[in-house]
Amino acid sequence: MSLRSRLVECLLKEGVDPIASVIQLLGAEPDESKINTYKFSTGNSEVYFKKNGRNIELDLIQTAKGNRDAGGAKLALSQFLNATDEVGVDVTLSAVPRDKETNPKRLKKFYQQYGFEFITEPEEDEYGDMIQSEFDFEMIRYAN
Repeated sequence: MSLRSRLVECLLKEGVDPIASVIQLLGAEPDESKINTYKFSTGNSEVYFKKNGRNIELDLIQTAKGNRDAGGAKLALSQFLNATDEVGVDVTLSAVPRDKETNPKRLKKFYQQYGFEFITEPEEDEYGDMIQSEFDFEMIRYAN
């Protein structure tokens, strides 16, 4: 068992919910439009997440179309992962492009550069392009 896993175990034994600690560190608030989902804003981006067992599920990083490619999503994800790392909680996600302007390959690389690994690998055709039905894929990032 890793040191982080032991930390989470100790927090749980002491009655401290590690997810509540992440919410507090980020200053996140409940998202009224979704059950058991929290959000925090930083710059031009919003991050939505929820508890998923002992992990946190990253639901969505949202940046308005006019503000994309300005580093807002990177800043938001970095802050989010710093908080989850501090508490020792792993993060899962299902990467699904939310609009036609989001490139699935860029999305995949975006999350990989932050240490996310595939739980389910997307299928690719003979040219290395992701197959349409496989644009969504599950990933996990273990706490550092």
